[in-house]
Amino acid sequence: MDSHKQLFSLLCLPLMLLFLSGEMGLQVEGSLHSGYPSKKLFVFGDSYVDTGNTRKDVGPWMQPYGITFPGKPTGRFSDGLILTDFLAKYLGLKSPLPYQFRNVIPTDSKYGMNFAFGGTGVFNTSSSYPNMTTQIDFFTQLIQEKVYTASDLSNAVALVSVAGNDYYHFMSMVNDPSSHNLKDPLKPCCAGISSGYSCGSVDEHNVKKYTVCENTKTSFFWDLYHPTQAGWDAVYNNLQNTSALRQLRY
Repeated sequence: MDSHKQLFSLLCLPLMLLFLSGEMGLQVEGSLHSGYPSKKLFVFGDSYVDTGNTRKDVGPWMQPYGITFPGKPTGRFSDGLILTDFLAKYLGLKSPLPYQFRNVIPTDSKYGMNFAFGGTGVFNTSSSYPNMTTQIDFFTQLIQEKVYTASDLSNAVALVSVAGNDYYHFMSMVNDPSSHNLKDPLKPCCAGISSGYSCGSVDEHNVKKYTVCENTKTSFFWDLYHPTQAGWDAVYNNLQNTSALRQLRY
């Protein structure tokens, strides 16, 4: 993928923060102000916010994903933490439990839940994973099952990632990468050795068919589409300068 196509991918990353009010009352508050600290984080969308909902035999569950943190693949499309994790920490929460593990670690549902699946969109895509409409259906089902109550939702935040519009905070990384110690904002850290391979590819003999940069902290992109932990950290730091994010704590 050439730099122009990568730049286009930067323009397809709008991230929205919403407050949840009542049973499935998804609404955007102009000031993003709830009157008290948020206690739960619910995540909907695609690979930019997915923390482990994809099958364990695909990319983000394979080496070298997760090499920066925690040192092994965790289902995140990055070398480490992503924006979901940074936002959860900002809210004083543990990163929300991926939906597919809801019955494995049920106690962690108290922090919220991540319904995002890599490769999906608002409507059907080439991916077989649940799109956002289905993700919201999953959420509704949990409410009906009393996993979450109206009281829970009145004190919660939703992070929604969908493709299709301009995203200022990513563009600021491209326009001024040096301010975040990023040497090349468009060159991926991990890439296949040829067009037939991608980050994490191996051949039939399990021989690696990808290369990884020496220092992930100086690359914005991890693979052709997704930021490194350092890239997400730069975006998060940029978001911290906005009044909307600061008000989420109050």
